[in-house]
Amino acid sequence: MHCDAERLLEDYLHSNDAARLEWARFCKLSRDPRILPYIGNIIRRMSLDELPQLWQVVRGDITLIGPRPFPTYHTDLFDPGFQKLRSSVPAGLTGFWQVSSRSNGDIKAQKAQDLYYIRNWSIWIDFYILFRTFGAVVAGRGAR
Repeated sequence: MHCDAERLLEDYLHSNDAARLEWARFCKLSRDPRILPYIGNIIRRMSLDELPQLWQVVRGDITLIGPRPFPTYHTDLFDPGFQKLRSSVPAGLTGFWQVSSRSNGDIKAQKAQDLYYIRNWSIWIDFYILFRTFGAVVAGRGAR
């Protein structure tokens, strides 16, 4: 990412109505101005930017599978009841909505899929998510 990534994002969203709508719906952009050209796109497409989070799993800060931790601006888009429920379970490196819709899932899909995972958790769902994570990463499906 660029050193002044947040300023670049703010300027881009201020000057681009379509991007502002996309950001409000997904909290992601298909053409994110914060990402360095070429190498940044390759790193994101291959999910290599997630590798440092493996250290968080090893340290025990997050689990391998569970609802992804979100930045505050993302979490604030959800209602307080869902925020409380979501924070009651350990965050994970990969989760149900990442393998189901990845970046193509809007805020409503993220909430529905995280709710499903939290309410129906089992070791079998975790195995399913782990298996699907490898496919999603290798195929680069929905990566932004």
